[in-house]
Amino acid sequence: SRGAGLAPALRYSQDSIVVALGQLQHVVPFVSGRLRRPLTFAVAPPLPLGLTLGKRSGVISGIASEVTPAEGVTHRVVVEGEQGTAYADVRVLVLARDAYFSTCEEESIHASATTFSHSVSEEE
Repeated sequence: SRGAGLAPALRYSQDSIVVALGQLQHVVPFVSGRLRRPLTFAVAPPLPLGLTLGKRSGVISGIASEVTPAEGVTHRVVVEGEQGTAYADVRVLVLARDAYFSTCEEESIHASATTFSHSVSEEE
């Protein structure tokens, strides 16, 4: 059928964001499919204190200032464009610094901080 594979899709450079209190975070979204600008992003439940979602860019950034429960919290990010909506679930885990550094040794492969280029160029 025409348009197959063009369904709107949203994903993030990391499915799980693991950070220490006070650590700077910057996670970039990738939007694909038939979503026309302007795009607007929303998240629920709200991100931990200090982290924000760019309403136009979809970037999750900031410096976390509150610890999450030990299993982390799953947040649903929804992007809306002229031709529809898409969503991605992102787990956020904010640890006290000492807990973070012991966890990092186990998760270093999964949480490696790779730099991704922006696919959504508009900033706030």
